[in-house]
Amino acid sequence: MIQDLRACRGYDDYHHSQANLLEQVLAVQGHRSACRRVEHRLRRGKALPADSPDLRSGADARDPESWQLEADVCERVERQFRSVGDALAWRLFG
Repeated sequence: MIQDLRACRGYDDYHHSQANLLEQVLAVQGHRSACRRVEHRLRRGKALPADSPDLRSGADARDPESWQLEADVCERVERQFRSVGDALAWRLFG
């Protein structure tokens, strides 16, 4: 994403980069939300839902701590994406 940002030359390039960034942020937010939902469900003693997302870490899917860690990682990734968004704004607006 940083390389794409550095390659931007005009407003169309920046717009495309921003749209891509927004898409990535929304995907991470959605995954984080789903992980939190599964974590809370498991902590209440309920079964793992059939529509639960995949754990990217490969950890035990029945352990609520695994879901908490996954959500925490998503939060960190989202913050990093937002830093790229800040860089885009600084580059575009000086």
